[in-house]
Amino acid sequence: MPQTPVIEHPVNLRKAVSSESYIGFAASTGTLVELNCVLKWNITVKHIISTGSKSPLSMILIAIGVQLVLALVALAGYFCYRLYKKWLVDRSQSNILSRLRTLPGMPK
Repeated sequence: MPQTPVIEHPVNLRKAVSSESYIGFAASTGTLVELNCVLKWNITVKHIISTGSKSPLSMILIAIGVQLVLALVALAGYFCYRLYKKWLVDRSQSNILSRLRTLPGMPK
């Protein structure tokens, strides 16, 4: 391994690369076989243009809206659970009363 890089060249890719990109390496030697190793790679992103970024107000409204929807779903689930439990209690009490009516000696 050489002490200094064999190839070192700064490249400005601002016009060629979009803000959301994948960067990799490719090498070709034709019909010959060659081992290519990248031992160190340094990439510096100095300028990113955000495309279609949302305003802070819309992000706050979205965050509040999501939390509100989740709270309403949880509240609806809680009320459904309570109604179900009440229905079970009422059902068991009606079963007890109907069985008591069928016992001998009970007034009609």
